[in-house]
Amino acid sequence: MSSPSSPHPIPVPFQAESSKLLKNKRSNRNSIKRTWSHLIPCFETGLRHQHRKPKRRRPTGLESADKIFKSAVINQAEEFQSKLDPEYPSFVKALVKSHVTGCFWMRLPAPFCQTHLPVIDTFFTLETHSKKLYKAKYLASRQGLSGGWKGFAVSERLLEGDALVFHLISDTKFKVYVIKENNLTEVDGTLSSINLNTHEIQSDPGIVDQTSMQPPQNSESNSTGNSGRVVDGFPIYEEATLSPNTVSTFENFSIVINDLLKDYELPRHIKWSYYKLCCSQDALLHEQLPQWMNHILVGGIIIETVTIADALRQCELSTPKEEFAVWDKTLSALELLGMNVGFLRTHQHRLQRIVHDPEVAIVKQKCLELCAENSRAEDEIRSLTARLVEMKKVHIKRATDIDNLKSKLSNHEIRFQELVHTPW
Repeated sequence: MSSPSSPHPIPVPFQAESSKLLKNKRSNRNSIKRTWSHLIPCFETGLRHQHRKPKRRRPTGLESADKIFKSAVINQAEEFQSKLDPEYPSFVKALVKSHVTGCFWMRLPAPFCQTHLPVIDTFFTLETHSKKLYKAKYLASRQGLSGGWKGFAVSERLLEGDALVFHLISDTKFKVYVIKENNLTEVDGTLSSINLNTHEIQSDPGIVDQTSMQPPQNSESNSTGNSGRVVDGFPIYEEATLSPNTVSTFENFSIVINDLLKDYELPRHIKWSYYKLCCSQDALLHEQLPQWMNHILVGGIIIETVTIADALRQCELSTPKEEFAVWDKTLSALELLGMNVGFLRTHQHRLQRIVHDPEVAIVKQKCLELCAENSRAEDEIRSLTARLVEMKKVHIKRATDIDNLKSKLSNHEIRFQELVHTPW
């Protein structure tokens, strides 16, 4: 049957076929979209792959052995720590690359620092098992050891992978025990920790021995040693020679100053002059400066101190009193800030007393008067000498003229005599 509104009715089978084609077209379109979705843009997939976390790979045999080795060192250090006197706090520190190379920075555990260490920057003494002593500066704000730590690490030949046991035996003194990697041995082909040397543990002064924790008594051997030894370029001090204000070599002194001033660099000649001043007093002159003081201001104080010290070395009796007054005011201000410049003020006052001595003033005035008279006499001598030279020149010229005239007169005399004796 045909529809009245459609002159050419569409057969049903053809409609089904067209609908199938339409579906095929849609599916093809979707497949094309899916295809393009895989192709857009390549850099997106690249970024996606870049941010993808790498798969966790199983450690190789060497890495596993290394972990066992390191854990064995830590186990040995912890076993050693367990035998220390619990009355004095301690902690174990495994050494990494930054501890023994490069910046040589030893960061301490934060809970330990907050509980047991001072809240201001302080110099600590590090004592080894062999009684060697080192100085290192503890930075409270950064909770670590900086200035002087390099000397300890190099002298003790610390390596990455070693472990240290820090034993705080006094407010500013650590007993440091070094657990080396090469103290471990292989057992049945696998790495394992070795037992501690019991003889060393029993003889160690830090292990539950209250008598050994007492400071050493002054003895002849201690009092006679007044200088430290140097190992690998770093100073090692004996107990009797070490004090909180000990000034070591210029290299270690530079480390302390650089750490104090941070990014503010002092000229080398200023640093050297300041080092000599500190050596003369066997103390760090800036030690009593407030901890809150800006490091640039500290650098300016050091420069001013060195400048005045050099000026005092170069002053003379003729130095005006005003300069001494300026130096005295400046040193007084530096001393109020906490700078140890009392010895400079004492020296300046002695020089000033000599300059202000009345007898010195009288002698100086008389000397000036005599110098003026002597200067006038010298001027007159120079004037007379010049006149004498001129008169000598005139005398020589006149003598030459006289000789010439005498020669002419002699010629006339000869001619006259010849004429007189001419025959008639």
